[in-house]
Amino acid sequence: GSALYVEGNLTIDKSRISDANAVYVNNGATVNLTNTTITNSNSDYAVSNDGTLYLGDDTFNSIILNNADGLINSTTYTVIANNETIVIDEGDNATVNATIKDDKGNIIKVTSFTVNVNGTDYTMEFANNAYSATVENLVPGIYPVTPSVVGLGANVINSTSIKVIGETSIALEIVKNNEG
Repeated sequence: GSALYVEGNLTIDKSRISDANAVYVNNGATVNLTNTTITNSNSDYAVSNDGTLYLGDDTFNSIILNNADGLINSTTYTVIANNETIVIDEGDNATVNATIKDDKGNIIKVTSFTVNVNGTDYTMEFANNAYSATVENLVPGIYPVTPSVVGLGANVINSTSIKVIGETSIALEIVKNNEG
């Protein structure tokens, strides 16, 4: 069934939960979910967190919502652009894509995720279980993409850079000498 944890510490281990919006961790609560399977249809989330949450070896078929007051204190992984350099031509916009997942690949949605490129912060928008932002107006060069994610205490970040390629032109002067 669904659970609401108001305060205190609770461990849920080796459980199967099949309700919509299955687990809600309230502000002030600490919940440790391990080896737990949550299957729910027509739900907004598997776990919604406003407290402190530890995850380990869980399987969910809906996302984990880490709300503004929530802290996920187990290892999470932020991967930007599949760890590949984003290459664009001068004048084009760069689309920066990213995912945030737990140790078993469950999708995490956070309330604050930005990337900084060339001194400008871009908000990463969440849609279709991934994040993206559009970076504009870069001149030729290489720009590190520096992420900032709120609410993840042990976040492993795999970042990238944007490489902007400018037009290359070489002026050639052809001199023809006719000798003899």
